[in-house]
Amino acid sequence: AHALLLLALGYARSGRFHDAAPHFRHALRLLEKLGVSPSSQVTAHSGLTRIAEQQERHADMLSHSLRALELSRAAGDRTMEIMSLNDAGYSHALGGNYQLAVAYCEQALIGSQAAGERNWEATAWHRLGYIHHQLGHHQLAITCYEHSLSLCRELADRYNEADALDHLGRV
Repeated sequence: AHALLLLALGYARSGRFHDAAPHFRHALRLLEKLGVSPSSQVTAHSGLTRIAEQQERHADMLSHSLRALELSRAAGDRTMEIMSLNDAGYSHALGGNYQLAVAYCEQALIGSQAAGERNWEATAWHRLGYIHHQLGHHQLAITCYEHSLSLCRELADRYNEADALDHLGRV
């Protein structure tokens, strides 16, 4: 199960989502059957969340992100919970449910700040920027993107820095 999960992660990180999906699903089935490693199950659901996002299957994205959130909470894994809150919030945003999206992403922001998880904090700010942009709250979106940008620069995360700049420019 773990070998399949690592293979799926490798495919996903190289952009080969079509190859990653069956390995994520197979690993998840095995992990569920064995009833072990909730964190690995969260990782599999998170991977399937990303693939559903790439394929614009927002209902599947939401389903996987909410299951990951449930598992991370049951396991008491705060870092995975923060990641899953961000994913659930973004999934709700892509589905047009902005009120729930804000609620989840604000929980992720508070949790990431409390845990000192700067990468997830940057993600939460970025996703809040997206949500506020969609809602027409332009000044608030700019503020959120600027927070994300600042953290990305602090972390030397050039990929997400560029993404934050791109979204900031769109606002």
